[in-house]
Amino acid sequence: MLAAAFFEYPMFAFYFPDRSRRSRSLPWYFRNVLRCAVRYGEVWTTPTIAGVLFTLPPGHTRLSIPEYVRNGFLFAPLVLGFANYRRSMQCEGFVDRTQKDVMKGRPHYNLWGVAVDPAEQGRDVGDALLRAFLTRTDADGVPVYLETHDERNVRYYKKYGFELMRETSIPTHGLRIWCRPRPPPCAARGAPEIRRPRSWQTGHAALDFLAMTCPDAQDKRIGLALASGGARGAAITGVLKVLDREGIRASVVTGSSIGSLVGAAYAAGLPIEEVEREWLAIDRSTLVRGFLPTLSRAGLSSGSELRKLLSELLGDGRIEQLAIPFAAVACDIDTGDVVVLHEGPLAEAVRASCAVPGLFHPVRWGDRLLVDGGLVEPLPVRPCRELGANFVIAVDISPRPQPTTERGRSAWIRLGEQLQQGLNQREWIPSSLTEFLEHVFRDRPESARPLPGLYSILNQSIAILIQQVLEQKLLLHPPDVLIRPPVSQSFMEYRHAEEAIACGEQAAEAALPELRQRLADG
Repeated sequence: MLAAAFFEYPMFAFYFPDRSRRSRSLPWYFRNVLRCAVRYGEVWTTPTIAGVLFTLPPGHTRLSIPEYVRNGFLFAPLVLGFANYRRSMQCEGFVDRTQKDVMKGRPHYNLWGVAVDPAEQGRDVGDALLRAFLTRTDADGVPVYLETHDERNVRYYKKYGFELMRETSIPTHGLRIWCRPRPPPCAARGAPEIRRPRSWQTGHAALDFLAMTCPDAQDKRIGLALASGGARGAAITGVLKVLDREGIRASVVTGSSIGSLVGAAYAAGLPIEEVEREWLAIDRSTLVRGFLPTLSRAGLSSGSELRKLLSELLGDGRIEQLAIPFAAVACDIDTGDVVVLHEGPLAEAVRASCAVPGLFHPVRWGDRLLVDGGLVEPLPVRPCRELGANFVIAVDISPRPQPTTERGRSAWIRLGEQLQQGLNQREWIPSSLTEFLEHVFRDRPESARPLPGLYSILNQSIAILIQQVLEQKLLLHPPDVLIRPPVSQSFMEYRHAEEAIACGEQAAEAALPELRQRLADG
């Protein structure tokens, strides 16, 4: 698709004057470009791959020769042809120098390319990708840079706020280039506030820099990032009850696993009271229906009954139709990639986000097989910001490791003490026997601690895994306010929703002073 979209683009006509050579070379070229973009930046696509946007992040807006070589370009002179390769290197060198001169060291995104399948031209595909990407960069308060070699693109990008900074030509060749940076919206309204350094993580390096941001609190887009946690998700409802009572409304919602279910209900406009009633109405028959085993090779349950339950609760609408922007986070079981579902059937997206491996079948989504998002993004703060939020309230209900069994020594000693006390009250028991028992019980080795059961071991293993992933994610993408209800229920204790909801309410109440202060501070 990329080769077809860019076939007549002036830069590639310059690289490959021979059309047949261009036709053979471009597919190979773009496979390697996308490999680089995935490794060092980001690739945005539509569900049907009708359009592709690829970008490099602040701190890594241009690639070095070794990076190109490591990602497939080692044989570029042979594949492209030596003369064509030489022209491409001359062009890339000039473009790199021009970008550095225009941006003058300012942190920025490099919009590397946007392409639309020629058969889909005129259907708003490119606009949708560009709007989504610019929403993220605006939330970050960071400029975007692009260059184009096609004069027809100048007017197109102007409507999205890209300013013409420089028009030039590559010396000796005459290939024209228009350099167009786009400042963040707040920069146009006045002097930006300099905020604390933030780390941008790329494939191999992180760069700390001062991001330009808008201090206006009225421009806040509050986002809710809702964690995975199975039955513990009832606590999220308790948090939402308090936020709703306080008039704190979310403009963006993201959820992982059970968080996607509660978040989808919220984004669909279901009253919090109705969501609470659904939790409290869960009984044995509901659980049996939702987890109805089909005993196939892909999982204990096909998830068909769960799909019906979700359709009854959420309807058969699409994510794009929701009043509040929403995304469910899932995991690609083949690659381990985080997959953010912000388009498509709502109930099916939630089912994919909740597809616990081994318990439910993976969910087919295009050519992907998706499973529970809690594996890779247990608390989706970054997707929340990418969807447009600039103030994120995160609700973490993930379990924490805790002792699986009591220490056996103290229980053994208490038993010995009680037995010795009882024997001492019997005059006919020799004192030597009671002294012997005291010696035995006091010297019981530490190894007497009982082993935990299989269910406890599995629960503890999951908790350890989730906490390790979560700690790393929060270091890279901290929320503005983090609410952590101390829920005691396990993943499968769905019939204790009332206690979990109360626990969420208490945690939200405790967080209100900090939340009000941060919202007031802007």
